[in-house]
Parts: sequence; structure tokens; C-alpha cells
Amino acid sequence: MNPGKYLFEVYGAQGSQRTNDAGGKGGYAKITDIFLFIGSQGVWTSNSVFSQNSFNGGGRGYNNGPGGGATDFRLSENDLSSRFLIGGGGGAEGYRSSTSFKGGSGGGLSGGDGIVGTDSSATIGRGGSQISGGSGYKNMNGIFGFGANKTETGIISGGGGGGLFGGGTGEGAGCSGGGGSGFVYSNSKPPEIRDINEIMIENGTLIGGVNIGDGYAVISRLLSLSNNICSCHNINAYFYFIFTILSSHQLIVL
Repeated sequence: MNPGKYLFEVYGAQGSQRTNDAGGKGGYAKITDIFLFIGSQGVWTSNSVFSQNSFNGGGRGYNNGPGGGATDFRLSENDLSSRFLIGGGGGAEGYRSSTSFKGGSGGGLSGGDGIVGTDSSATIGRGGSQISGGSGYKNMNGIFGFGANKTETGIISGGGGGGLFGGGTGEGAGCSGGGGSGFVYSNSKPPEIRDINEIMIENGTLIGGVNIGDGYAVISRLLSLSNNICSCHNINAYFYFIFTILSSHQLIVL
């Protein structure tokens, strides 16, 4: 499915009748809009400048790239507290003196920790968890929804990944960023996530460190229904929801 706005509609049949319009007609129902934000990998920079943030929470690096953005479903476009399914973004690679240091994996219950760079005593960026952001150098910590941003020039390291809570960024010397945590809504949610009663969520699974490149989402049909579709004037039930996909700040209405 491409970025855009989708309308799903289903119509139930009217009750059988002998006289026109005598069959019972059903009611009308809808649920709130559901939004899908798809994280981007971000753009690497090898110049002595801060990188750009990656879409949906990836923290910037310095002379290295940003962490990956999270991919999430939410009930309100601009409300991080309404997220109910999150794939955490990975921490950015650290690179210095022709040596690569792998970024922490995106969560999972927790994001993976970054790796220390060419200075073995440097502070690394930690992965985000279910209750807090990953710690980093000089309070460059991940926070709710966002990986840590590098804020000091001249200190080379990668940014933290976005997620439920973002990953931290390291001290320098090419330290890699920590990964952001994943999330499936449950009663053990952190207080930053609001109560969600509009939809039912069950059988959640979290696995860290599986995707390469930009984030994406898969929507699969698990139950096949009849192919018999009848276009009738007398409709007894109507149900729809609007599904919006946003990717890299682009919204295309189809």
C-alpha cells in the first residue's frame, strides 16, 4: 500500500421483505481514524556537520548519520500517546578512522546498546526500554518517541533510533547509537501511553533487529470472506474507517 488515505466500507444486507422497504434496516457505526507512520533510515553524513533527523524519531549524529525512525500505528496523527503498535528504529552506525561500529538493534522489548568506538573508555548510547529512553553521553538520552540527538560539535558518533522510547547517543570516537524500543499495547503499558478502548489488540509479538533499510508495514488478510458482492438500494448496515499512511513527511490523498 502506498502513502495516502484509504477508505474501507462494508454493507450488510437488508432483511428479507415482501413489501418494498419493509425489511429491517441496520444502524451506522464508525471507528476513529487510524494512522500509520513509516520510519526512514535517514541520510549518512561524513562531513563535520550534524546530520538531519530521520522521519519519525531518529536522532541526529555528528559526522555520522541519524538513527532509524520508528514505524507505528496510532489513533491520532500528532499524539504519540495514542500509538499502539511500534517497531523500534535501529541506532546509527558509528564510524571513525576507517573503522565501523555497528548500531544498536531496534526493539524488541528493548533496543540494543551501541558499541564503543576507537576510545574504549567512551560512554556508549544505550537502547530504549519499555519505561525510559536509553542513556547517553552528557544527558544525550533517548526520550518518549525520539532517539537522542547529538548536540556537541567535534564529537563523532551516530544518533539514537526512534521507538516507544528512543536510544541514546554515545560520547564520540565513532560510538554507534542505541536502538529504540518496540511496543505492543497491553495493560502493562507505560503511563505515557493513554488508555485505548477504541480497538481490540491481541496476540502481540516483538522481535528486535530484523529489518534492513527504510521501515515498512505489512497488512495481511487473515480471514477470507465470500466473494458475493451485491449492489442494492436497501442497505441495512454501514461501517467504515479511514486509514492514513504517512511516510517521510509525505501525505498523498488518493
